[in-house]
Amino acid sequence: MTNKTEVKEVGFGTKTSSQKSRLINKDGSFNIERIEQSGWSYTSVYHALITMPWIRFNFVILNYFIITNLIFASHITALELKD
Repeated sequence: MTNKTEVKEVGFGTKTSSQKSRLINKDGSFNIERIEQSGWSYTSVYHALITMPWIRFNFVILNYFIITNLIFASHITALELKD
């Protein structure tokens, strides 16, 4: 008598519970299709910063630093001129 042991998949498996199709194809590629994105994904500052090229990221950070310092300096100058 030989007992065949079934190899169980670890992780999230190869089939979803509500569908009859495989989640992972036999070649290892994923069988997932993104249908739509929410409107917030296009306005996400975090997503925009992590997907932009490094040179543009450095330029954005430098501009943010300069603009913030100019605003702070103008407030300090305005307060000193009042006295």
